[in-house]
Amino acid sequence: RERERERERKRERKRGDRKRGDRKEKKRERTRKKERSKMADKKSTRKRAASFRDKIGSQSKVVIPTSEKPTCVYFWGNKLALSPSMDNLGILCKKKVVSMATSFHSLVVTDGNQVWAWGDNQVNQLGLGMQFSKTRFVQDPTVIESFPSNKRIAKVFCSPESSAAVTDEGELFMWGSIPGRATGSDRPQPFFLDEGAKCRQVAFGVTHCIALAENNSGKAQVYTWG
Repeated sequence: RERERERERKRERKRGDRKRGDRKEKKRERTRKKERSKMADKKSTRKRAASFRDKIGSQSKVVIPTSEKPTCVYFWGNKLALSPSMDNLGILCKKKVVSMATSFHSLVVTDGNQVWAWGDNQVNQLGLGMQFSKTRFVQDPTVIESFPSNKRIAKVFCSPESSAAVTDEGELFMWGSIPGRATGSDRPQPFFLDEGAKCRQVAFGVTHCIALAENNSGKAQVYTWG
């Protein structure tokens, strides 16, 4: 009996060893599958990136002096919408950039208190007025002439169909398709938040807008509409 028990214990240990070996092998196989899946994901990502690069084409390089030393500003994506023709880049290369924003159109504020706009203009988001109201696309940087001369523009913001600018005194101007309003504007229009509120930042959603402002006591306030 003792010998039989010993043989049974040996058989149990062997069965246990086989089970443990099977579990280890299954674990190793799961690890190998995960590694193969990661490799496949990496290859797929590289293929998508290569396809994306083929679609967007080569980047355009614009040298714009933003300090004492010239800084290179790069545009990529839909070059037709974002990049001005290379022949007219000299207009911007002679300016110091204060602020810039881009979507399907681009806005650039230069140190001479000029706001330049180009790109998609289907809903007058360039803010160039009646002269360009029927122009669906503007290829080269064009100055927005309708800002009040006594207002100094500090920042610009844009979405595919909307544009905004904030002055150094915290005044907000909007044009194009204005969130929350039935009609848009082909030129910058003052947009009032609250009495005494000074706008500092603007962010656009698809059809809504968020503004960060300060009240008279310097307390931060967030406004949303649209």
